[in-house]
Amino acid sequence: KKSHLTVIDLIGQHRKEFRFEQRLRAIVDVRRGPVQRQVEREFPFLPAGCTIDLDRQSRELILENLKASVYRTRWAALVDDLKKDSDDLALDQFLGRYDLEPADIYKNKHSWTGLRRAAQKPAPASSAPDFEEELLNRLGGLHHIDDPERVSFYSKLLGQGQPPPLDHLDVRQQRLVTMLAWGLGSGKSGADSLVEFLTKAWGEEAVRAELRELLGVLSACSQHRPQPSSLDPSIPLSVHARYSRNEVVAALAYGEGVKPKATREGIFYAKPTRSDAFFIDLVKTEREYSPTTMYHDYAINRELFHWESQSQQRPGQPQVERYIHHREEGSNVLLFVRERKKNALGTAPFHFLGPVDYVSHEGERPVKFTWRLRTPMPGELFEVARSVAAA
Repeated sequence: KKSHLTVIDLIGQHRKEFRFEQRLRAIVDVRRGPVQRQVEREFPFLPAGCTIDLDRQSRELILENLKASVYRTRWAALVDDLKKDSDDLALDQFLGRYDLEPADIYKNKHSWTGLRRAAQKPAPASSAPDFEEELLNRLGGLHHIDDPERVSFYSKLLGQGQPPPLDHLDVRQQRLVTMLAWGLGSGKSGADSLVEFLTKAWGEEAVRAELRELLGVLSACSQHRPQPSSLDPSIPLSVHARYSRNEVVAALAYGEGVKPKATREGIFYAKPTRSDAFFIDLVKTEREYSPTTMYHDYAINRELFHWESQSQQRPGQPQVERYIHHREEGSNVLLFVRERKKNALGTAPFHFLGPVDYVSHEGERPVKFTWRLRTPMPGELFEVARSVAAA
């Protein structure tokens, strides 16, 4: 057998803004704990056959850099970096120069426009500062958009001086616009209609400009390749793209108008599009779930998924029978999966695993289903979904 030795220069000569954390996150399993702790413990969770050996000086240099990076991503430090920079940087340029991620900017309801103003850099003025602030605070909630269709469509609309004419758009495009409006908080804006909200929002030039920049950054750094689904063309969902719950509600026409329809449970049936949507948190904690909702949901392999119904459901009930006979009845069963409820920016989005097909079921209260994915699960998400099987 041949042995292979790979040497990676992690140290080299780097400017002070360089963040070792970003490089090390590509190597270590961050689900096993913070990068700094793994360096301190000499990388205990590497894949079999892999080692990272650091001499004392290198280890101290990296740990010093990791500790300093915590400060550098604080808001005051970001303002200071941008203020001292002589160049008028765009968002992607600032992130690249200071080795940052978009989440470093958008934590705690901050924004790129807010950062520019705090650093005394030019930014378009607002005609309604309180309304603009509400919009800017919500841009971090759009941080998950990674669907090329949405990136392209929204970027085109935002580049126009007038809001999109809803009556000139097809059904799919109207739902895409609703998804964007709900993401920007149209339901809490006091507007009586989407047209009213969009007209007001489009008047905030700084918001439109920043969102276009953010979409470009998100498109460039996306790690997934969303694919078209086999759903009706009016449903704007792409397999393996990420969506908030409200965006799914809009895409499936479960609600309409200026305000999203409340969906607090992990399932809902959208009658207009004949679709059952299942929202699944893979990692469940006793603090966030009651004993009756600690469902055991996991990947069997990249094409089969084990899912448990609500705790009081049993075969024979109309809802359960619809799940079992969805193909004969012409309805969809759609899986939306995320690792945990929260991420660095708040509520985490869901990965759309696409339409699935019934394979089998057993038991009751809850009923345990096996579903077959039409598109295999992405490798990284599969590792998480498989790891909870033995939990």
